[in-house]
Amino acid sequence: MTRAASTVLHRQHAATLDGEDDDLDVPFPVTELPGKPYVHRRGGKRVHKSSAIRWCLYGIKGGSVKLGSFMSGGARCTTRRLWEQFVVACTGEQATPPPQVNPRDHRRAEVELDRLGIA
Repeated sequence: MTRAASTVLHRQHAATLDGEDDDLDVPFPVTELPGKPYVHRRGGKRVHKSSAIRWCLYGIKGGSVKLGSFMSGGARCTTRRLWEQFVVACTGEQATPPPQVNPRDHRRAEVELDRLGIA
């Protein structure tokens, strides 16, 4: 496969990451990590692409935590799953916080389930 064809295929796969049906295992170049909607720094700043490469090669916290990556077609690539694992390893928190449940909505749902005889 030529480099141009590889780039076209990559862009088609990367486009799926921007949709609602995110595929956690679709590879993309590490240099594109800063443009992903789930990657950000404090204050809403974008991460620089050299930071993403550094996280892959040298890690943080003295090299004990690295962003998982692999070489594909001469480019260092990663996936959203590897990014989320990196965030968890760095902070001890999930990359995407779980949705907040409104207690009132929760109670309404319980009442509705009881009314339907489902428990």
